[in-house]
Amino acid sequence: MDYSDTALRTIRAALLEFRSATRANGRKRSWHAIADELNEDYVASSDDDAYKALAEALRRFAAGTQTPTGERLDAVCQYLIDRKFLSPVDLKPAATEPLLVRALQEYFGMDDAADSSPPLAAVFVGSRKIGARTELSFLKIGAEEEGRFVVEEKLYSLPVAPLSHRRDAIARVLSRHGGSESRYSGWLIRARGQHCLFTRDDVTKEPSVHLIARLETGGDNQPPIELTILKSRDFGNPVAGYASERMRLLSRNDDPEQQRLARIKEHIWLYRRQEGSNG
Repeated sequence: MDYSDTALRTIRAALLEFRSATRANGRKRSWHAIADELNEDYVASSDDDAYKALAEALRRFAAGTQTPTGERLDAVCQYLIDRKFLSPVDLKPAATEPLLVRALQEYFGMDDAADSSPPLAAVFVGSRKIGARTELSFLKIGAEEEGRFVVEEKLYSLPVAPLSHRRDAIARVLSRHGGSESRYSGWLIRARGQHCLFTRDDVTKEPSVHLIARLETGGDNQPPIELTILKSRDFGNPVAGYASERMRLLSRNDDPEQQRLARIKEHIWLYRRQEGSNG
C-alpha cells in the first residue's frame, strides 16, 4: 500500500504515542520489544535476529530519518490498528477540497484581519455528560491556507468516563466497557472575524455546521487556550440522549422555556487546547 506524506506523519505519531502510552516502570517500551512483537505476529521472516534490524528501522522511522519498506510499514499499521492507536480511516488519502468550500469563503468574504488573527492549528479536547454516558471529542485543526483549515474530529461515546484523555485510557474503556467512535472531517473557514466549521461523518456522510462563538487567546502567536463551539449536529442524527426522530419544532406546551434552553445548551461545547499540540 502506498502512503501519503500525511498518512506517514499520522503513523509516526501513533507509533510514538503507543510507545509512550505502554511504558512500564516509568520507561518507554523499547524498540526491540515492539519489533519482537511485530516479527512474531505481523512480519514473515525466518531470521531469528530479524527483529534487531526491524527495531532499528522503527527507531529511524520515529526519528523521521527513514521510512520502512512497504511490507514493514503495512505490518506497523496493522499492529497499531489492532491496539486501537490507529484507524484504517487515518490511512485514506485526504479528500480534495470541494468547490463548495471556496464558494462559501468567497460568499462570506476573505478575512481582512487574517494577519492579526491568532493561529488555530492545534488539537482541542471537549467533553460532556449525556445521562450516564460521557461524550469525548478531539478536534484537530490543521494549518491555515488562505483562510481555510482542514479539520478532523473524533467523537467517543463511552459508558464510563476515562481516567485521562490519553489514547490508551480511552482504548481501555472501549475494550472493557464498550462504547463507540465516530469520525468527522471537513473544513473551517475564517471570514471577517467569524469561524465556521463544515464537517460530515466519514461513514454515514451526515453533515454538520458548527460556529466558534468564542476564542480564549493563548498569547502572541499561540493557538487559543479555549474554544466555545455551537454545534448543529442534528441533520438526521439527533443529539445523543434524545428520541430518534429528525429535527422538529419545539412546542411551547410540550417544552417549557427552561427545557428549550436546556436542549439548546446541549449543543454548546467548551474545548480546551491539548497540551503540547501547538501547530
